[in-house]
Amino acid sequence: MGSTTDTFNLFQKQKECLREILNFNRPADNVSLSEGWKVLIYDKETLNILTPLFTSEELHSLGVTLHLPLHSDRQSIPDVPAVYFVSSTPENIKRIVEDCAKRLYESFYLNFSSSLSQELTDELVTGSIASDSVKLISKVFDQYTNFVTLDKDLFELHHKNSYLTLNSPKLTEMEATHIIDSITEGLFSVIISLGVIPIIRCPKTGVAEMIASKLEARLREHLNSPSNLLLDSSIVNFQRPVLILLDRNIDLSVMVSHTWTYQTLLHDLLDMKLNGVTIMVEEEGDGSGGKTVKESKKTYSLDPIEDTFWANNMSSPFPKVAVEVQSELNDYKSKMEEIEKIKASDNSAPENVIGNTQRLGKFVVESLPELRARKKKIDLHTNIAHALLERIKKREIDSYFSLEEKILLGLKSAADKKEIISLITGEGTTSKGTEEDRLRLFLVYYLSGEKIENAEIEALLANFTDASFLKYLKKVRSLVYGSLSSDMSLASSASSGYRGQLMQKGYDSLSGLFSAIHTGVKFYLPTSKELYITKIVDALMDMKPTTGSGLASLNLDSYLYLDPKIPKMANQGSIPRKNSPFKEAIVFVIGGGNYVEYQNLLDYVKATSVKSSKKIIYGTSELVTANDFVRQLKELGHLVS
Repeated sequence: MGSTTDTFNLFQKQKECLREILNFNRPADNVSLSEGWKVLIYDKETLNILTPLFTSEELHSLGVTLHLPLHSDRQSIPDVPAVYFVSSTPENIKRIVEDCAKRLYESFYLNFSSSLSQELTDELVTGSIASDSVKLISKVFDQYTNFVTLDKDLFELHHKNSYLTLNSPKLTEMEATHIIDSITEGLFSVIISLGVIPIIRCPKTGVAEMIASKLEARLREHLNSPSNLLLDSSIVNFQRPVLILLDRNIDLSVMVSHTWTYQTLLHDLLDMKLNGVTIMVEEEGDGSGGKTVKESKKTYSLDPIEDTFWANNMSSPFPKVAVEVQSELNDYKSKMEEIEKIKASDNSAPENVIGNTQRLGKFVVESLPELRARKKKIDLHTNIAHALLERIKKREIDSYFSLEEKILLGLKSAADKKEIISLITGEGTTSKGTEEDRLRLFLVYYLSGEKIENAEIEALLANFTDASFLKYLKKVRSLVYGSLSSDMSLASSASSGYRGQLMQKGYDSLSGLFSAIHTGVKFYLPTSKELYITKIVDALMDMKPTTGSGLASLNLDSYLYLDPKIPKMANQGSIPRKNSPFKEAIVFVIGGGNYVEYQNLLDYVKATSVKSSKKIIYGTSELVTANDFVRQLKELGHLVS
């Protein structure tokens, strides 16, 4: 893999690797189309990897004329080479052998997202020999790209229902081994892509310890192998990151609470997947009776690198985003008006005609393409903001968000508690939100650590059609949260001075952009707070003593400390430990995570940037919406009933 300027940019690293794959496993600095076109073959898993990284236009610029699913009926194109980027599974090997036997393509460049086992390698060799197609296979590569990158510091393994699966009482030993192996392989791919050898920290018990031990052994084996890909890493001998493995059960409330920033709202309300959002958009057309307006489904891709508006505003409170959209639109209109002024200026004198024509020509050549691209992005975010605002109004998300903020900060007055109960039960209201919204508020309230009488719990549960999750949550609450100190409730306390407050200035400045639908929505600024996971990361990165702190009950000092660079025998006893704070960390949550935790870690990095320059990459088994996580809790409740 080629080197890049930012050694801890996972998005850049993985995209660079895939560009080389598409260039027949050669450096992709200067991709030439003079060698002709190629076909790209993928499977369901690798499509998830490709989608956030490349548009169809980008693939075309890299010489890809067709991109097709592996398990589909494909016609023979015998004069074109094919680049396969697929998972290493028996089903895929079988299909590749069939494609070779049929001579579908001129040559086959086989790239697997994770290492190909000896058994599957033998199957590929045997099958290609049997069909006399060995000569068609140009190259076979293990690429170690078995993870989905969504930003420079964000990835997921796309393991669906991971929390449900890992916590199911019906989980078999074989299933557990498969999941642990899959997560280990995904983390190994991330480490190889970054070119680092991390120190591994995790709790001493549970699945985190199992994954840590397997990963340490995998890395140590790789470091001692002739094909070691970490030998030439320029940062191995300098800054080593810490890999922190955590179990989802350390904080459940963050998975169900309502949100208020742009990115988190897109995930929660519009079900953003792989950086893509699908919404209904009104479009004008011409009909027999004149102009018509119809709704059509439209999917937008949000590029964290190319879309500067998205990059700058994804973690901003929604009101600020609305203001920024309006500001961008006003700036665009101002520049377009400048063009119109040049066109309409007095051209009676010959010198004016020449001068204005030159000015207009220069403006069109230099600025118009940029303005058109900018207008396209403005329209994109305007449409998305409209869709978000409609859902916020319909479900009164602002009411849920503001109450949950108070619960998580432990600032409940008698009036607040009355409002919480009223919103959960629907009493005295016009039934704000959906049943799922009310259930999520109940879960935040129940998991907050506050003592709630059984009679009150039962009365609140009567408002839901399915309360099966309670038996499971009681078990988790007693095992995980029962030992927490009073100041370490699920979402932690505020770290700065302001609480949720109305952003009236931002609301007023929306002007005509949302004039048809913005009335009645309260626009809050979210409270600045450190979540549970952020407090743990801070303590482990800075090697802070936890005795006497709010984290004392977690006993972070007892977390495993594994170093793959130290020989196995020496690792049995006390091993030398790093004695200076870590500047880089990979934080991985087993069993699902979300954008709320991701953004909280980014806020922590920004807040500490004055004292130290930290970099954190957040990863998880899967990025889960709150409603999907509630579904998994319900299913677990049925299983333990």
